Amino acid sequence: MEIVSLNKETYTRVLRQALRVLRAGGVIVYPTETAYGLGCDATNVAAVKRIFTIKGRSFKKPLPLIVGKRAMADRYVALSPALRLLARTYWPGALTVVAPMNTRNEIRKLSNWETVVSAKTGTVGIRVSAYPFARKLSEKLGKPIVATSANYADGGECYTLIDVLKQLQSNVLPNLCIDGGHLRRRKPSTIITVRDGHIVTLRQGAIAVRKLRY
Repeated sequence: MEIVSLNKETYTRVLRQALRVLRAGGVIVYPTETAYGLGCDATNVAAVKRIFTIKGRSFKKPLPLIVGKRAMADRYVALSPALRLLARTYWPGALTVVAPMNTRNEIRKLSNWETVVSAKTGTVGIRVSAYPFARKLSEKLGKPIVATSANYADGGECYTLIDVLKQLQSNVLPNLCIDGGHLRRRKPSTIITVRDGHIVTLRQGAIAVRKLRY
């Protein structure tokens, strides 16, 4: 496991290094707009399974994803008009929308992807991150990245890399840890979905979603 510091001087080098790890099927710890996250190429099933192991997370719980742009989200999920409007309003930002998988496009090419990432729910939670580095990772990779909190299952969110390392004490560790410094303590992302035409808040987090006309 390697630890690197992210700042203005190292930004480009660390971005390239993180992309090499992701493309090779590795796992990274990286800063986001909410807390430190565990990430990998979300289309690499073996890498995704490794995150479950590192985190001690049940395979029955789906993993949230970050995409670089709204257009990328459309390749993986089918956004309803209501969710699309909310995405336009709050993205980039800490709003995760849970939508059905878009099985007509990218998903059908990925063996076991629905079983692992979606935990057989047929839906995926996805957002465009407001943290430039996290967003750029997905943009340059050209794929979604996993964005689960970098803590052991049921542990608290981590706002420093030291806190992350204290929690992740398993035999399986990330390949690369990116130290973005002490992150401002924020609530996790708000998670919403649509049921029977109504917006449902699954987790109230950093964003208070207001009713919008569409």
